[in-house]
Amino acid sequence: MYHYRECGLSDVWLANGYEWVSSSLGKALRIRSADQLEKAIEQVVAAKPGRLTGQEFRYLRKALQMSQRDLAQTLGNNEQTIALWEKRRGPPLWADRLLRAFYREESGSPVLLRDIFGNNRAAVIQNSAGRRVFEKRSRGGWRAVSPALAKAA
Repeated sequence: MYHYRECGLSDVWLANGYEWVSSSLGKALRIRSADQLEKAIEQVVAAKPGRLTGQEFRYLRKALQMSQRDLAQTLGNNEQTIALWEKRRGPPLWADRLLRAFYREESGSPVLLRDIFGNNRAAVIQNSAGRRVFEKRSRGGWRAVSPALAKAA
């Protein structure tokens, strides 16, 4: 398995769908369907139960192609506040929910207020070590899988 730190999250692992290749600069990692992998990670982060961490909040903000300034203006805050949420304590619940709503709207998912502001029953496949494991399907894109079922690549 490969610990995929390049995405900006510390708990993402790839079970397959990648290979090491030689390049003029040395050994390089090639990920098949990288855009699809990023979308799969975004969806898992946006649907996770509980509050977003600062890393996850930053990840979704970047997925929306928003700068800290853009998001601060949208939420009626300042850039320093957004930076503090991302670096230290994570966002307050209201900002967490609004960012998820923005993401759902942008991705074309239905935005239902009861899902955003009510109980979030979405389950995320994660083990006790806090890993999110993604697997490349033979036909189609990427999907989150149980770490116990993931094949070592």
